[in-house]
Amino acid sequence: VLVPQRAKSENKFYQCMRDKEATETERKKLSLNLEKAAKAIEKLTESEKNLGGRVVSCHVRMATCAASL
Repeated sequence: VLVPQRAKSENKFYQCMRDKEATETERKKLSLNLEKAAKAIEKLTESEKNLGGRVVSCHVRMATCAASL
């Protein structure tokens, strides 16, 4: 009587362990993707700041050129 119950309990235990491993793998994958996205956002924000500075510089040059005409 105990042997079938033990086997059933062991099967449940191993299924839980597989689920836990799958969840941990998914968590690590999502964490890595989040880290990559954060780095990409950081680079894009820096690029946006640089481009904004260049636009201002171009406007100043245009104003200078227009004033000299």
